[in-house]
Amino acid sequence: MRYIRRMLKVKHDKDYYTGAHYGLGTAVTTCGILVPALLSLQQTTWGMQLPWLWWCSWSMSLSVGLLQAYMKLFKIEANFLTYKAAYAALKHEGWLFINRSTRYSRDDPEDGSYLSHALLYPQFAEEVERIIQHLKRAELDMAMAGDHHQGAAGTGGSIARRGGAGRVSFGSETRRRSVERRQQRSAASTSHHPPASASADI
Repeated sequence: MRYIRRMLKVKHDKDYYTGAHYGLGTAVTTCGILVPALLSLQQTTWGMQLPWLWWCSWSMSLSVGLLQAYMKLFKIEANFLTYKAAYAALKHEGWLFINRSTRYSRDDPEDGSYLSHALLYPQFAEEVERIIQHLKRAELDMAMAGDHHQGAAGTGGSIARRGGAGRVSFGSETRRRSVERRQQRSAASTSHHPPASASADI
């Protein structure tokens, strides 16, 4: 099933960038705190007698610069936010479909009969494809960003820009589409069942 394959792929990418984001971020933060402490020790009398303090602080400073450059080059934070939001949206959509909640909790507008999961599946597949297309556009936007200074948190592509920095707007567009479908069903129901006054006039 395409939904399962795509969700597993997105989960794999999410886990990869989650580890990279927190691992590299922790290393940068730790080294950034230790370097000033080591530099302050070098100013003491006994610190001047320990040359390894200088080499240690120099190595950490170099490591911090390299790690930050690599995180920006490979857009670690942007990928982390994008895949995390896409995975959450896919999982949320799956639970809505399984439980027949919100937009899937409806009956046939014409005769009120129960709509099974099989009848609701085309709508579910449409929502999943919409999420996947948003993810692909976000990946393309990040790939085309190049040297533009969009920042890791602000380079979430079309996904992040629709929902603010670091957030995804899957929910907002889904709600809009649900409202449009309800309006269409309401209009169709009105056209099939004219008002009583109109019937009386006829």
